[in-house]
Amino acid sequence: MKNRKLQSLAAYACGLLLTLIMTSIFVSCSDDDGDDDGGGAALTITSLNPATARVGETVTITGTGFSATPSQNTVMFKTSLTADAPAMVQEATATALKVVVPINAVTGTITVTVAGKSITSPQPFTIDESLGAPVLASLNPTSGFVNAEITITGSSFGDDKDAIDVFFGTAEATDVVTVTATTITVKVPASVAAGELDVKVVRDGVTSSNTLRFTVNATPVSVKTVYWVDNNKVYRGEIGDNGIEVTKLYDQDGLAVQGIAIDTEGSYIYWGRVNGVSRAPIDGSGPIEEVYTDAQKLNSVTDIAVDHTGGSIYFTSVDANGEHSYINKGTLTGEAPFVTLLDQASDAIGFNIKLALADGKLYWAEPVTQRVYSASLTGDFSPTVLFSAVSNNLLKAPVGVAVDNVSNKIFITDNGELLGVGESSILTGNLDGTGSLTTLVSAGSNVRTPYDAEIDTENGYFFWLNSVSAGGAGSEIMRVKLDGTNVEKLFDGFENGINFDIDIR
Repeated sequence: MKNRKLQSLAAYACGLLLTLIMTSIFVSCSDDDGDDDGGGAALTITSLNPATARVGETVTITGTGFSATPSQNTVMFKTSLTADAPAMVQEATATALKVVVPINAVTGTITVTVAGKSITSPQPFTIDESLGAPVLASLNPTSGFVNAEITITGSSFGDDKDAIDVFFGTAEATDVVTVTATTITVKVPASVAAGELDVKVVRDGVTSSNTLRFTVNATPVSVKTVYWVDNNKVYRGEIGDNGIEVTKLYDQDGLAVQGIAIDTEGSYIYWGRVNGVSRAPIDGSGPIEEVYTDAQKLNSVTDIAVDHTGGSIYFTSVDANGEHSYINKGTLTGEAPFVTLLDQASDAIGFNIKLALADGKLYWAEPVTQRVYSASLTGDFSPTVLFSAVSNNLLKAPVGVAVDNVSNKIFITDNGELLGVGESSILTGNLDGTGSLTTLVSAGSNVRTPYDAEIDTENGYFFWLNSVSAGGAGSEIMRVKLDGTNVEKLFDGFENGINFDIDIR
């Protein structure tokens, strides 16, 4: 009897052991099948290595339940901002993530999210605030002429300008303008040749961990001196053998400035401002004079044209009530009251007027009515429609015009994007309005919300200003040969450009 009980217990033990072995094999097989996505294991973080690092350095997060596909793991570091900062995942397995400490990271926990589940590290990550190698994030702009100012954004720059060296290829920049912990403003050295090259930063002998590409533009030929307004300031831009030189000439003390014209014979710059027209010496020596002030009719002066020989200026404006837009005529010095030549609805008169002395006419565009006009400056000021969208399907929203009396052509910046009626392009047609308009520069990266227009008939170039401010400083002055070839960017990096003029002396 005793032996039978022992035999029964032995059989039971063998059966239990067999069940445990089979269960173990089944679980083991299941784990092997799921290695690529964490094996169904719970999402955990067991360690950070190193637990202290600088921005831009690499940290390995060890745990379980990670995805072996880097993009399927979201890793967030604490910041001093409202939102956490995402880290780039360089490598990933089910048990380890190799990530880069993001810019703005501060001391705090790290959170990992996989397939909708999140886990926070039980230990804090500590940001090492001592300076490591400089880290370069971006350049603005990414192309330009020698001597142009560019801004390098990144980290670990420090705040000692004397400790920073910037290299464009092998050429060291001799003019580092400003330095903060995250930005460096520097001028492109004059010794570099046109083409692409790498930019690197060296701080106290420590070289940046990466480089960025910058394109040095070839110095264009026959560039005129260009003047433009940006926000409340007036600038002069010049390009020569030593590269680009931009000079701030005047600041209108917070007043919005738009519309600018150069009186080369009188050596004055004229510009529009809130409630009037100002002028000042063209060399930037000052002082600023108020030519006309009228809070009602000149609430916003949009553009100006100068007739030095006739002693007159012509300018467009909008009234304080937003009901009327005008074309006005005044004197160069403002000694006589201005008179209104044309009074229309506030949305009719365009942003740009051009004076053609050779045929005694004024030319302008109206983007809302989609027309280009001219009017004689002798006798009654009676506008004549040269081109309209009704008879020219290329015309969308004309803004700027420039006149070539030699070839009897008119050039138009057509800003279809302004009113959402189509693409933007540069058009040309006969000065008397006969025939159809043709495209000089097609829509694309070279023509982006174009406004003002100028012409250099001596060297055969048409100039225009792209007013592109989305995402930061984006306005730029372009030019093209009058036959539509050789599009070039001359100046860029300013924020709210609409109007400019060129010195045609």
